Amino acid sequence: MNSVNLSFSKIDFTFYIQKFESEIARHENVNVILQLPQDELPVLLDTAYFDRVMQNLIQNSFKFAQAEQQLEIILTLFKTSKGVQFIFEDNGRGISPEDLPYIFDRLYRSDKSRTSQIKGSGLGLSIVKQIVEQHRGSVHAESTLNKGTRIIIILPKA
Repeated sequence: MNSVNLSFSKIDFTFYIQKFESEIARHENVNVILQLPQDELPVLLDTAYFDRVMQNLIQNSFKFAQAEQQLEIILTLFKTSKGVQFIFEDNGRGISPEDLPYIFDRLYRSDKSRTSQIKGSGLGLSIVKQIVEQHRGSVHAESTLNKGTRIIIILPKA
């Protein structure tokens, strides 16, 4: 994906994020909360590639959901002085402080004893990071074990 030429279009990121509400809500035992502004937030986006970002984040939320509770996914979007901040938050298993610095590394999987039954290659979040950076953005994560994870993406304004 390093040599891929992205095809950017000016997109209202508020409208773009809204379309994922129904996609997430199709699954059972999930509550989706949208915290979006009323105004447009224009960004330059290659929607085909950014759809992959969203798919990977959604899949991870379901993959690492806590079995004993309903999954909650919160999509928050707001304007910053430099552009747009998007927060993808869930109430899943969370990530240990030891693993957190490495989750965007290619092929990294957290504690093997806890994830041995969970399928995955360790590529999902590294792909998220790569695509976000190709959009001249940044991504980082905050997490608490047994409480959930927040993925924070910042994109420049169009």
